[in-house]
Amino acid sequence: FIGCESFSGELKLPNSLLTIGDSAFGGCSNFMGSLVIPDSITTIGQSAFDNMSNITDVVIGSSLSNIPNCCFRDCTSLKFIQNLSTNNSLTSIGNYAFSNCCNLEGEISLNNKITLIGNHAFNGCSKITSLILNDSITKIGEYAFKNCLNIANQINIPASIESIPQGCFENCKKISGTLTIKSNVKTIGSSAFSNCISLTNLLFNEGVTSIGSSAFSSCSQIANENLILPQSLTTISNNAFYHCNDIKNITFLSTKCTIGESAFSDCSSLQTVDWTNFTDLIPFNLSVFNNCDSLTKIYLKNAVLVQKYSNDLGWKIYKSYFDVKPL
Repeated sequence: FIGCESFSGELKLPNSLLTIGDSAFGGCSNFMGSLVIPDSITTIGQSAFDNMSNITDVVIGSSLSNIPNCCFRDCTSLKFIQNLSTNNSLTSIGNYAFSNCCNLEGEISLNNKITLIGNHAFNGCSKITSLILNDSITKIGEYAFKNCLNIANQINIPASIESIPQGCFENCKKISGTLTIKSNVKTIGSSAFSNCISLTNLLFNEGVTSIGSSAFSSCSQIANENLILPQSLTTISNNAFYHCNDIKNITFLSTKCTIGESAFSDCSSLQTVDWTNFTDLIPFNLSVFNNCDSLTKIYLKNAVLVQKYSNDLGWKIYKSYFDVKPL
């Protein structure tokens, strides 16, 4: 029935139905009201209800184990999804499954059986106000919650997640409170939390090894008195903390770390950077501390390193800041 725009009214699926094929009702934009997926259905194909732009709520049947790629993409009138938290058969949500469901509202709470949330799964769901992620989740896809502008609670990163992918929470402007990066997380992707302007505190546990480009850029209300970066951290990419302009001090626990261009640029409240654990010169990149107008000191382990950094062709532009930390 793909593209049958002449159909109207509610779509009623029979209780004897077992499967729905790919794109079965895709583009049937004049169906409206509730869509009840019967408990008899075990499999739905990709894009099955894509662009059904007038359905307002969906009831997920109890036998469905996967919400496939693009299943409800561009269902722009969809407001409510029932049974996401109670259907214990459901284990995965596919790529773009609810992408651009721009009127989907309230809380998204997932059951404790779901292990996978696909790329762009809820991208553009700008009216969701709360997101509950259980520890059963082992993988979250790129841009999964990008542009969820109204999620306003503190986010729990599930204990089995090893990578927070590119753009995962980008532009989630109301995610609030403290963000804790647990020890299971090894990598944070590019723009993962970019423009999360309501985050107020950032805590890293040991484990994370790399922070991607622009990962926390423009998180302008992160106000750590001292942002402590763990010993496990070896790479901070370009613009990673660009315009985090409320961070006061930064301490590196690692013995060496590659720091990308403009990594801390425009951190206008930054006063001191503690590199006393560094054992040698690290590679220089441009504009690392550009427009850090409050910066007064970059502390190093000893006078030998102060001299080494001060004479380096690149780092010497910060010569006046290098010093040995007072006891």
